[in-house]
Amino acid sequence: MIRNYLLDHGELVFLLGDFNAVSSEPSIASVLEKKGGFVRLVLTNETQATHPKVADAIDHIFVDPADRVVEYQCWTVDTATAQKASDHLPVVADVTVR
Repeated sequence: MIRNYLLDHGELVFLLGDFNAVSSEPSIASVLEKKGGFVRLVLTNETQATHPKVADAIDHIFVDPADRVVEYQCWTVDTATAQKASDHLPVVADVTVR
């Protein structure tokens, strides 16, 4: 649906959320990135985990089409308030697109 109604019409799409999957899992690496064409915004801060029980990020931000992204920074917010609000750390991105 995203491809038919948005991407095929030149729209920029941000897909984000709690995927409960690390970037190497097929649902991310194969389906979204390789077949779907989405680009995952890589976390730039030292805290790569978004959940305390998983060493890598399981919450992600994806963008398509990738060539619209000029630059970005993507990071987790690891504060006492964020830890109280959810068992997942928020993932935030500052993205410049054309």
